[in-house]
Amino acid sequence: MIKLREEMRAKHSEIPLILSLNLSTNQLINSNLANNLISIVTKHKAKPSEFMLEISDIMMYEKIGVIKTNIFKLKDFGFKIAVDNFKLDGQTVQMIQRSPVDVIKLGRDFLKDIEHNFMKEKLLSILIEFAKDNNKVIMAEGVETPEHIEYVKQQSL
Repeated sequence: MIKLREEMRAKHSEIPLILSLNLSTNQLINSNLANNLISIVTKHKAKPSEFMLEISDIMMYEKIGVIKTNIFKLKDFGFKIAVDNFKLDGQTVQMIQRSPVDVIKLGRDFLKDIEHNFMKEKLLSILIEFAKDNNKVIMAEGVETPEHIEYVKQQSL
């Protein structure tokens, strides 16, 4: 991961790059995960803020203590934390308030029929307001049609 970051930086020195890494639940339950990642970054004199660690099952965050410990330790060290494939429902929107997340990546399904789904639009509106008030970034995955592009622009995602 460090070598890839260095190669990308050498080729594109004018562009700020963040290397995004997906972490599985199995990796997150490893009590050595945070220490291992911190050790690698420290050894190579890399900036942890140039790495975004993506977590796909944020609901496990509060259920398993070692996951919560790892996420907070990585966040405190300076890694960016992202929720990957975020599901737009009331329970996960509330979870975001309690977690140390920097980036919310809305899943591909979020755009399906959003303009015809009142509840989904309201939840998105609440999430956008929360993100703005709390210095978080929202990203939309699966933007594939001109209509999707226009909708994402209108929402300032």
